[in-house]
Amino acid sequence: MSPERRILTAPNILSISRVPLAIAAALTLAHHRWISMTCVLLACLTDFLDGQVARRTGSVSDIGKILDPIADKLAFVIFALAATLAGRLPGWLLPALAAREIVILAGGVLLLHRSRRAGGRMPVPSSNLAGKLSTLLLALYLAKQVFWPARPVLAGLDWLGIAAMFFLLLSSLVYSLRLLGRSSGRGATQRAGGEGSCT
Repeated sequence: MSPERRILTAPNILSISRVPLAIAAALTLAHHRWISMTCVLLACLTDFLDGQVARRTGSVSDIGKILDPIADKLAFVIFALAATLAGRLPGWLLPALAAREIVILAGGVLLLHRSRRAGGRMPVPSSNLAGKLSTLLLALYLAKQVFWPARPVLAGLDWLGIAAMFFLLLSSLVYSLRLLGRSSGRGATQRAGGEGSCT
């Protein structure tokens, strides 16, 4: 099996590990805060390491580009649920983020399906800088609210939470534009191929 189609590569395992780490952090939040904080820090570390390992080992793949942001957001939603139940996050934040991630998950699955139908020739957009920054800010905001809560400034968010939401919206816009660009480029390639075969 080619590296492009393998799921259990080292960077993908690092990405997937964020989900059980988030579950452990959520389960230990109420009575073992330092264990919970350690799990959160380890999850953030894997977010840094997976991309580094993928590039250095030459194992960057379309599957990895999809797993990485999905693992980020699943881990956040799991831990944010525990934080919301503990009263540390505004009630609207988790449903809004969950709805966004469902859309991203559906888009990622559709992208992978299209890439495979195209014989792997249609590259999947990787995470953008705004997306990575929003993930980092969301993780910092969540950890701060859980362990060192601050007074809200707007809609239940403090300044760090507002910055995280700004970059989250920006990353969504960038990802959407890149996805639309690749889809239109694929259509143009198919049309050009069809015109060439008719002449």
